[in-house]
Amino acid sequence: MRFLKKKYFSYFVPFFVMLFFAFFEAVFFVQGNKDIFLISLLTCFTFYFSVFNPKRLNILFIFVIGVFSDMLLFFPLGFQSCILCLMAFFAYLFKRSLLSLSFKGQWAVFCGVLLVVSLSGLSLLYLTQSKSVSFLLFFANYLTIVLSYPFIASFCAFINQKTGANG
Repeated sequence: MRFLKKKYFSYFVPFFVMLFFAFFEAVFFVQGNKDIFLISLLTCFTFYFSVFNPKRLNILFIFVIGVFSDMLLFFPLGFQSCILCLMAFFAYLFKRSLLSLSFKGQWAVFCGVLLVVSLSGLSLLYLTQSKSVSFLLFFANYLTIVLSYPFIASFCAFINQKTGANG
């Protein structure tokens, strides 16, 4: 019985941490300003767990978290899900090479993947909502996510260590 509790605990901890961060973003970053494009901190979690622990955060969890984030951030339903699933796809695509890189190399790949995914999301938002976005705001948001990745990656590594999840 104890083994089952630990097994399910290690599966649901990443899911609940990502839900918490979706709520955190909605409360502290957006809070009424619906006209901004927000690159979510969830992309960092999705990238990390898709590379280092894909068994703990499957595509269904990522989709549900994206829909929850859409509802909180007032985005079109499925927008964040699309971005997070695209991030998971690219992370899975580069997984083999990322595991052999140093952290700086992994961070550089994350920056490139985030840029491609963010620009895809920006164009998708523009096509569906016809909203123009300030590139200065986009760049500031991108830079914030890039600079927060090392902290979020170390937090995710801590979660993996504490839950006994080895991938």
